[in-house]
Amino acid sequence: MANKRNWLDEHIRGIYVERQRFPVHYSPPAKQRATLSFKVPPPEAMVKVAFYVKSPTGAKNIAHYIAHGSEGMEKDARVYDDERRLIPTEKLNEAIDAYDLEQRRKNGNAMVHLIVSFPKRMNISEDEAYRFIERYMEPFAERGYRYLYAVHTHQSATHGHILLKMSNGRERLRFKKAQLQMLRQHQVEVAKEFGWEMQATRFQDRDFSLTKMVIPRKHKTIRQLRELHEQRRSAERER
Repeated sequence: MANKRNWLDEHIRGIYVERQRFPVHYSPPAKQRATLSFKVPPPEAMVKVAFYVKSPTGAKNIAHYIAHGSEGMEKDARVYDDERRLIPTEKLNEAIDAYDLEQRRKNGNAMVHLIVSFPKRMNISEDEAYRFIERYMEPFAERGYRYLYAVHTHQSATHGHILLKMSNGRERLRFKKAQLQMLRQHQVEVAKEFGWEMQATRFQDRDFSLTKMVIPRKHKTIRQLRELHEQRRSAERER
């Protein structure tokens, strides 16, 4: 029976990449202890799954969205593939067709649309963002995963759109909390190469107030929130 399950995993469902073999791997972040500091912390890394794509049609729709379909875009975004080739807008459908999505994955998710964002205060230019995404995705390219990416700057924060095929022909990706946290930590590490400071704290450890006092959210009481508010007001009066 075990052999039958292994055959199903390999030939129908695909073999999922184990956490330690995910293209980027970092140890879980340590829990932060409560501290009080009025220093503005580094901006948070932000990576999220926008959509999962089940069909070639859906993938083409997203490819055209990141190229020219987002509201407010004044010009087409440059779209590159995993080989750093510029893909003309009129060739996007051909690029998606080359991924052979229907034969590879008739049921379930074939691609994932990721967004990697940078806070406005980092003041990152379009060209810098493209170089960042190119470097950011190198571990996936090295493992044989196919993808397209583009950068948008017309909204409040510069951000990269990545349309990533979830299978490299041997393994399939999955994006749960652990993998998303590693992607955020990867953003921090790549940012260091560009001379940018970022952080990837766990959601429950992020600061709730402007005082920058870090208290796990699940431990905050009404009294603690009132105390944080009073500390913030006192700090503002002293400035």
